[in-house]
Amino acid sequence: MAPSHGHEDYQSFLSRGLLQNNPLINIVDAHGRYTSAVQDVWGKAVAQRLVGLEVLFKGNKEVLALLEEDKSDGTKLLGIEKYRHRYPYDWRTKKPMIIRATAQWFANLDEIKERSLQSLDTVEFYPAASKRRLQAFIQERSEWCISRQRTWGVPIPFLHIAESGEAILDEASLDHIIALLEEKGTSYWWEGPIEEFIAPSLTAKYPANILTKGTDTMDVWFDSGTSWSSMQGGVADVYLEGSDQHRGWFQSSLLTAIAVSRETAVPQAPFKKLITHGFVLDDKGRKMSKSLGNVISPLTVINGGSNSKSEPAYGADVLRLWAVSTQYSGDVAIGTVALKQAAETLRKLRVTARFLLGSLQDAVSDNRIRPTNLSLLDKYVLNELWNLERDAKQAYDTFAFHEVVASLSRFVNATLSSLYFDVSKDVLYADPSSSPNRLAILYVLNSVSVSPEIREATQLPQTLQTMTPIIAPLVPYLAEEIQASLEGASGLSVFQRGWESVDQTWRDEGSQKDMEALLQVRKAVIDLLEKARTEKKIRSSLEADIQLILPDGTETSPLATLLYHEEAYLSRLFIVSNVTLENDQAKVFDQEWAFSELLQIPDTEEYMRICVCPAARLKCPRCWSYTKEEEQHVCGRCKDALSGKLDPIVVEKA
Repeated sequence: MAPSHGHEDYQSFLSRGLLQNNPLINIVDAHGRYTSAVQDVWGKAVAQRLVGLEVLFKGNKEVLALLEEDKSDGTKLLGIEKYRHRYPYDWRTKKPMIIRATAQWFANLDEIKERSLQSLDTVEFYPAASKRRLQAFIQERSEWCISRQRTWGVPIPFLHIAESGEAILDEASLDHIIALLEEKGTSYWWEGPIEEFIAPSLTAKYPANILTKGTDTMDVWFDSGTSWSSMQGGVADVYLEGSDQHRGWFQSSLLTAIAVSRETAVPQAPFKKLITHGFVLDDKGRKMSKSLGNVISPLTVINGGSNSKSEPAYGADVLRLWAVSTQYSGDVAIGTVALKQAAETLRKLRVTARFLLGSLQDAVSDNRIRPTNLSLLDKYVLNELWNLERDAKQAYDTFAFHEVVASLSRFVNATLSSLYFDVSKDVLYADPSSSPNRLAILYVLNSVSVSPEIREATQLPQTLQTMTPIIAPLVPYLAEEIQASLEGASGLSVFQRGWESVDQTWRDEGSQKDMEALLQVRKAVIDLLEKARTEKKIRSSLEADIQLILPDGTETSPLATLLYHEEAYLSRLFIVSNVTLENDQAKVFDQEWAFSELLQIPDTEEYMRICVCPAARLKCPRCWSYTKEEEQHVCGRCKDALSGKLDPIVVEKA
């Protein structure tokens, strides 16, 4: 057995008490060569053949040669067989490592372990499970090896007696050396003559010719672990690092902070919040490595690679959006598919912002629009915007950035793009500029002008200015572009404007409940319209009318009451030319063609019939809806828009 060259052998000797009276003998030096200590074990003859040889190469062959020779006691090595087994290799040189026992500096943690664990009770951990991991590492640790054998780093400034290797553990010596290094820098430990490092009070006892400077350096985790000392108050708001730092920086920071704190004080960790992240893998789930050739450089993602097709330039926002879209507490993969998904998400955000900015061509006075003028869908969207801001704040507070992206994507794709924009386009394009319906939509979309004076005067709900601070930490370049479009080139940065909370009156659970009920009906209508389009009965949904046929006795049900109340709005919501509520099913069969479907009325056992049939009136050449009578040139709405029947908009500065 070789307790100096293997952890298992060392533990075996230690558990049997064999190390108490038999100190470790190390016959291999720092260069991997046999030392003169071989003579103490095997005698002078063997030492002459082994000392100075590298253990892994010539030394190994010489040991085998010694074993093959006949011994005086008749023993001899009879055979050699290669055995394949797992063994640690250096990842840089690809050569096997030599494990050897060496003298090291240790810090005893017994006196600070309990206080360190207590300090974690006031720390917020993200994810929460990382607290148990850090606690376990500290609980199992009784000592800290603070010395390293490297050619760089902060030196451990102790003098040693050359013959015995014994360190001079003297307070006067240490104070003298520290004062000298504070004056001339830590590099002077390697450069300066040894005479300068001997304290005056020790020169008689320790002449320079019997001393040597220590070559050990401080553990780098001790260096980085004391970085909290540069913080005001010694406590940082957030520590962020990889999961491997529960053994490293997180732990060394905690231990050093507790070690220098007063024992009578309440123990306090050097961080208020601790965030742990995983590591980036390639698209096959493998660790990135230069030897594997699978490293993806962030600059390649941003600026593109040599092949513009396989390595396009995505820009910084796409890379950031990919990162924040992941559940970063575990390992995450990056590749072509993931980056394309992030690029598509960014494209949808940009298209949404462009639609909003393009719609903001009118300035309206706050006096022209009151909450009572808003449609049910307008109120629903404002409520969803209120929900978005609430969810985003909660997610940001807990560093759950992927939840911000998910909430933002749902709002942009489901609430705005697929619903509100789709429903509102007809009104924005065809209604008179001062129609109540159009003003209500602009109220929601962020009805502001390019003029800062008008913006100050209007004081309207600002969808875009609510969304922009939410997306700013995720995609700052896009956020700044939006802000510049709103403010002009000389305006403030989005990060200077800060986050302004939305109007609490936007919260409207009643409108949310009613709209969700109508969206169920809308889904059935859209399915029927698609069926009519597939059968080539219509090309546009405006070519159809909708009949909602309610059975007798259901007129007072919540859904029927809601439908009757919103009857005038349903054609806009369904994007058809007309919607009527009926209770006479015979009218359906008078049509040239019809598609129908049954939908159960909530809280009843009755079913409502939804019918799609051809539009009863003619196509308006201006708005393309089938709402024109035969004798008219355009429909009534377009006639008002063209004649300027409604009053023009006037905005006065407050």
